[in-house]
Amino acid sequence: MSELLCQLLGERLTDRHQAEVESSPLGTDGRLLALYFGCSWSPACRQFTVLLSDFYGRFKEGEHGELLEVVFISSEEEHKPWQEFVGQMPWLMLPFQDKERK
Repeated sequence: MSELLCQLLGERLTDRHQAEVESSPLGTDGRLLALYFGCSWSPACRQFTVLLSDFYGRFKEGEHGELLEVVFISSEEEHKPWQEFVGQMPWLMLPFQDKERK
């Protein structure tokens, strides 16, 4: 990932199971990186999450699935709603405790 993106997102992200994932390979070698800003309390975000999840799953199953990654950046203030919301997301996310990067 570019140095600027590493500074913005940090060196480690998490998946929905809270496993750490190194962020440095993201956005390199022709890979696409989408930043998704959202929250559970917004009906529009909840609807968009379903649509994006469907698109993401179909893209990942395709010929160039390894070329796309999404990183979710939450506006949640409380951990429990965040945890419930990200539990349905198949992509990476900024760790909840990494509040200064939001």
